[in-house]
Amino acid sequence: MLNIEKGMGTGRYEEKERAHEEANKENERRDDIEPLKNIFREDIAEKFDEGEQEKIDNALELMIKLHADQKDRPDGKSYISHPLEIASDVIKKQETEDSDIAIGALLHDAVEDKAAKLVVLRKLRKGNEEFSKEESTLNYDGGIEEVALREIEELYGERVKSIVESLSNPDFDALKREAEERGETVTKNELYKSHIQEAVQNPDVRAIKYADFARNALAIENLDAGAKKEKLKKKYGPVITEVFIPLFRQEMGNLKEEVEDLKNKENSLTEEEGLLLEEKEKKLKASEENVREMQMKFIEEYKNEGEKAITEKDKSYMEQTLGSRLHDDWRAPRRLEGGDYAPRIKVLVEKKDGSQKWVNESDLGKFEGAEEIDRQDIANTDFENLADQIQKENRVAGEFAMGLVLNAVENNLRMDSEKFAAKIHDAWAERNPENAELGKPYEELTEEEKIKDRDHLVAAIEVYNQWLELSGQEN
Repeated sequence: MLNIEKGMGTGRYEEKERAHEEANKENERRDDIEPLKNIFREDIAEKFDEGEQEKIDNALELMIKLHADQKDRPDGKSYISHPLEIASDVIKKQETEDSDIAIGALLHDAVEDKAAKLVVLRKLRKGNEEFSKEESTLNYDGGIEEVALREIEELYGERVKSIVESLSNPDFDALKREAEERGETVTKNELYKSHIQEAVQNPDVRAIKYADFARNALAIENLDAGAKKEKLKKKYGPVITEVFIPLFRQEMGNLKEEVEDLKNKENSLTEEEGLLLEEKEKKLKASEENVREMQMKFIEEYKNEGEKAITEKDKSYMEQTLGSRLHDDWRAPRRLEGGDYAPRIKVLVEKKDGSQKWVNESDLGKFEGAEEIDRQDIANTDFENLADQIQKENRVAGEFAMGLVLNAVENNLRMDSEKFAAKIHDAWAERNPENAELGKPYEELTEEEKIKDRDHLVAAIEVYNQWLELSGQEN
């Protein structure tokens, strides 16, 4: 049998008194809450019908009851502003028109932070007799969290319950102890990253988890330099570069294909397909914005602090590592289920004038009379085993991007993501004058092409951070 009072850890007193006390706290904060509620209601009125609005509004009131007495956020705002911001971001920035996801966003912290209070509200809703009967007949192995999730399921359905359950952080300390008992070494940051990686595989959860993460991870710019900020960089940085950026890049690729397929039949689109095209284009734009946002903040905020003395050997190591990383990033989208990559063949030809050049296999017809000297599948060849001339572009690109980051380190500069990305692009255009289309000014590029330039900076910062950790130079 579930002992609610013990689970709550609030002492022995009647739930009625507890509810009365919290109602008073809630009422005391109404002046702070009402403007936030009104703005949110305007947001949902634009995208949801009256029935959906009523359901979302019900979840809004429940969220306020649950979090009204929670400690204010560090910026002095009511805690209630956080779930409201997440829900608004999901609806407006992520282009969500799904009421279950909007409700999940409002209640994303309900079980993690306020399971006990949710159980109290369940008891008040059902009445003592019915609740006691339920308590005596059901086996709640999951404790108060399981009861809290059952309440959400009864109020809003199994799908919302599943969303909230996936969004609730597990006990990372307990997971770490369990791993150690199995003889495994794992950090809480690694467990945190794994939890998010698993959660975002569920499309229902992805937009909320990203909005929640972004609000936290991108806000470190407001923190003063120090141990707390460096600790959060190590927690959030790998999630940005190893979870969210790759996730949204993949989503961008999928959506781009779907949009192009629909556009190819634009003259024969049905009304339903036309609406689908509009929805896909909105989601593609949102995915591009998510990548841009993550890249820019990582570039500007996630360069770790460390010793500034860097030897030529250190610099060479980082440049080589970055060149290899850029090659791996290039071939990643070509990866097949078995682990190999879709082939990309380069052929070394000797032209009639005796000069040699590596060319794409598909371009051999342009070199009539040329003799084939060698060939290499560059997608299935590691960077260090590529021919020197094939390595050259990534090696030179790595040297340039690494130089920008190391110059910022040595001169204690804050990196401006767009200014530095423009330098990456200008250097590439200078090396590739024959590509007029992509050689235009950075500000004229599509967002997709700008993302590629920022990728170089993100990778360079990661290489520098990893070198700091390996060399033991971190503060």
